Amino acid sequence: MPNATLTKAMLDDLHKGNAAISLLPYTAGGVSLAGLDFTGADQVFTEQDSFTLAPADPSTNAFRVDQYDEIIDFDFENGDWTINGNIPSWATEVFDYFFNAGETISGDGQTVKGQEGIVYSGKGYKEAKEVEVTILVESKSKKTAIALGHVKIVVNPPAIDDHQKPGYVKFVGYVLANGTHSKFAILKATA
Repeated sequence: MPNATLTKAMLDDLHKGNAAISLLPYTAGGVSLAGLDFTGADQVFTEQDSFTLAPADPSTNAFRVDQYDEIIDFDFENGDWTINGNIPSWATEVFDYFFNAGETISGDGQTVKGQEGIVYSGKGYKEAKEVEVTILVESKSKKTAIALGHVKIVVNPPAIDDHQKPGYVKFVGYVLANGTHSKFAILKATA
């Protein structure tokens, strides 16, 4: 009798919640997931329940024979694997990372004055950049994590759609091929 490898013990370390979403610049040609160091990496923080990592179901094409309309084989094509989340911040650091810079709005005669005379300074931005990163998503317990080798992300312009919550920018990304290296890694804490 064979020793089972798929057992109830698989339920011991579930990936629940997201404590950290860390980003490293992607290296063209592929990133080895072994040896990655996210210490001091950029991080994004997402509005509660907005972060998703969602693989689409594969599409299939069944091959049948005329007799009994029986399926004898099938081909499948993997679905797209997307990553999304709302970053509840309008800090310039977020926009500097994800958008091309425009003009500086500060100094003599270069500020914006509101209706009641309040003076605002800041930065202008142009179109969103296509940012390619390697991502580590750590669970709330920090016992599990998933590393994604190659993700291309873009963000939408600032949004406000619920006046009880902060304004945000939504990021949308695709998990892409990672050269000859692994596309993703499922990780367990060792210490």
